[in-house]
Amino acid sequence: MVGYPLVVGALWAWTPLGVFDAFVLAALVQLIPSLAVAQLRQLPLGEFPRISVYLSSAGMIAIVGGVALAAGLARGGWGALGFGPVPWRSVVVWVVALSAISLALAPLGVRMRRRLGVEETPFLKQILPRSRMEKAVFALLALIAGFGEEIAYRGYAIGTLALITGSMPVAVVVSSAAFGVLHTYQGWIGIVRTGLLGTVLAGVFLISDSIWPAIAVHASLDLWAGLVIGDRFLK
Repeated sequence: MVGYPLVVGALWAWTPLGVFDAFVLAALVQLIPSLAVAQLRQLPLGEFPRISVYLSSAGMIAIVGGVALAAGLARGGWGALGFGPVPWRSVVVWVVALSAISLALAPLGVRMRRRLGVEETPFLKQILPRSRMEKAVFALLALIAGFGEEIAYRGYAIGTLALITGSMPVAVVVSSAAFGVLHTYQGWIGIVRTGLLGTVLAGVFLISDSIWPAIAVHASLDLWAGLVIGDRFLK
């Protein structure tokens, strides 16, 4: 993508970021979302090897999360990314509360989508696991997504964006918007839905002052969506 080197150069020249941070942040907020949009027309339709898609997605998320983790550790250490003693009680409370709220609001979201005449994308409908093996691999993907995407877009991106903009609200908006566009395969309704989820997860991260609740909430919501309620809310 032509814009990526320009964004890297701008971040390196006009912000306090070093070259590694410039490359990583530009990838998170510009390159990867742009690639998600560019690949939209290449998404397979009909039957396709879901397990292969799950594994390749898990691998990419693990790489992105690992690079963001390395960049965050190099600049600020574990604490700057939200890693500290695991607040298990806080984790459980956040997971239970947000899972309950999400399940309660899901039917309302479906009714609103239908009233607007918006259909979920065929790819999203086809990506849901069906066999026992697919469900097991999807569960692995959900766990990796919980760790990798939260480390990248909450633990690393929010703090880095706040550093260069001087504004936490701007950091939350930019990181959540990029996170939403990353899910372009879900259509524009999915971009909005995921962007809002990113904002909620940012709130969890900032209020709890820990990355662990956001990781647990993200993974649990993905598991609910893919293994329990997905089919009935996509129709």
